[in-house]
Amino acid sequence: MTAASLTSDEARLDIGWVISATLRVLRTRAGDLILVALPFLWLPSVISGFAPDNRAVTLLMNLPGPVFTGAGSLITYQTLTGALPVAAGEATRAGASRFGTLWLVALASGILLVIGLILLIVPGILAGVGFCTASAVVMAENKNTVPAMERAWRLSRGQRWRLVGLTGLLLVASLGALLVGAIGFAILGAMGAKAAVDPVANLGFGPIFETVIAMLTTVGTAAAYVGLRKAKEGRSEEIARTFE
Repeated sequence: MTAASLTSDEARLDIGWVISATLRVLRTRAGDLILVALPFLWLPSVISGFAPDNRAVTLLMNLPGPVFTGAGSLITYQTLTGALPVAAGEATRAGASRFGTLWLVALASGILLVIGLILLIVPGILAGVGFCTASAVVMAENKNTVPAMERAWRLSRGQRWRLVGLTGLLLVASLGALLVGAIGFAILGAMGAKAAVDPVANLGFGPIFETVIAMLTTVGTAAAYVGLRKAKEGRSEEIARTFE
C-alpha cells in the first residue's frame, strides 16, 4: 500500500527517518548552518551574556532568531527533498524576507502552547508539536502566518504523539549537552577557577549550547515536516517538484 492510498490518520511518520535525516543535514550542511547561526544565534546570545540582568537587551537579542529558523528550515528542506541546494547567503536572505511571518508564527505558537499548558498541560504539549512545523511550511510553501499554522496542524493530525516522542528525544539530547557543561563547570570549580565559571557560561558554553539546541530544533522540525509530507503526500522528490 502506498502513502497516497492511505488516509491522513493511517499514514505514519517514520521517526527513524526523521532522526537520520536530521543528523545527515547537520553533518553535510554544518558549514552553512553555522554561518547563518553565528550572527543570528551565537552573537546575540554572547551580547546577552554581557548584560544578563537586562531584560530589554535579552528580548532584543531574541529578535534575530527567526531569521535563522527560516534559513535553517530552507536549507534542510532543499537538502532532504533533493531540490537545488541553497547556500548560507541565499538562505539568510530568504529567512530575512519572511521575518515578519516567522516571528508571528513563533509568537502565536508560543501563546497557544502557554494557554494549553495552563489549561491542562497535555493540550499545550499537543499544540506545541502540532504547530512545530509551521516555520518550515512558511519557507517551503511560501504561506503566511495563519495558512502556515493551519497547514502544520493538518499535517500533524494523527501524528502528534509521534511528534511528542521526537520532542522527548530532543530533550534527552539537550540534557546530555547540559550535563557535559555542568561537568566542565564542576571541573573548573575543583581546579580553583571559580572566577572563570560565569564568563565561560555567559560567553562560551551558554551561547554555544543555545546555538546547538536551536540548530538541532530547527533542522529536526524541518525534517519532520518533510517526513510528514512523505508519509501523507508521496516521496520527497515529488514534494520537491511541487514547488520548483
